[in-house]
Amino acid sequence: NDMCIVNIYAPTKDKPTEQITFLKEVMNTIEGMNINTIIGGDFNVCLDQLDKSGGRKEPPSKYAQQIYDYMDEYDLCDVWRLLNPGVKRYTWRESNNTRLIQSRLDFWLIPIHMLYNINNTDITCSILSDHSIISLNFTIEDANLRGRGFWKFNSQLLTDKNYVERVKTVLNESRLKFHNEENK
Repeated sequence: NDMCIVNIYAPTKDKPTEQITFLKEVMNTIEGMNINTIIGGDFNVCLDQLDKSGGRKEPPSKYAQQIYDYMDEYDLCDVWRLLNPGVKRYTWRESNNTRLIQSRLDFWLIPIHMLYNINNTDITCSILSDHSIISLNFTIEDANLRGRGFWKFNSQLLTDKNYVERVKTVLNESRLKFHNEENK
């Protein structure tokens, strides 16, 4: 299995034009690879209101919107947020005597089709840094253990009247049998 793991350290929020240019360069670099690509590191932006505590409220930036646009375009997801909806954890912190500001600026973007490979993702404290460690544990299946490949439906079966009637019968029986189930 070919895989590309991209580690980034994006410009800070006081350089919004550089952030957008940086992200475009990263995405242009990986665009034509045609392999599974995982992007992780310090994006220097909060993607969700849950990802910030303390400090002043700020509207979503153009850079954050650009990340969301790329996530949509390339079918990527913020795997930690997807697996931990509603959880408040932070990867960066700044404190002084009067306030504590925390944000989740570091995260992993993975292709949605790779979610089945993810065992876990975590945020843990690090030593002598204002950033926490983000980890991603995944499994790559051994190519030798695969079966014959993807199953493909034989559309010729749709012209077989006996087959079509049998499918209709099974569907109706299933509807009757499981009509009380909440999750059908």
